[in-house]
Amino acid sequence: MSFDQLTISSDSNGSLPVFNERREVVGMAVGDIQDLQREFRRLVLEDGFDAADILRCLTLNPARRLKVEGRKGRVAAGVDADLILYGPGWEIDQVFARGRKMVAGGQVLVKGTFETSSDF
Repeated sequence: MSFDQLTISSDSNGSLPVFNERREVVGMAVGDIQDLQREFRRLVLEDGFDAADILRCLTLNPARRLKVEGRKGRVAAGVDADLILYGPGWEIDQVFARGRKMVAGGQVLVKGTFETSSDF
């Protein structure tokens, strides 16, 4: 199986319609900031996918699709790389983004406007 054209992304903190069994919109919800992490862990730990394949679906592949590969999606000189350092069990330990430490020891240090979660 090739993972080269598969991307995984979210509408984190975006509006999400809620549907009933007849596929009618019955309300609105907000996408959870932690959905991508939960899905990554599920795919690797429960479904047995290789972590490197799934990480590529979350990083390099979306950057290619959005045509920003030279600026995002990988760790290399001159590339704007956001980094996640994982601990045991693929729990997020540290996050660096925009040149700042955003998470340390699993605890959120910097929150966005709509974020309320205190840890990952």
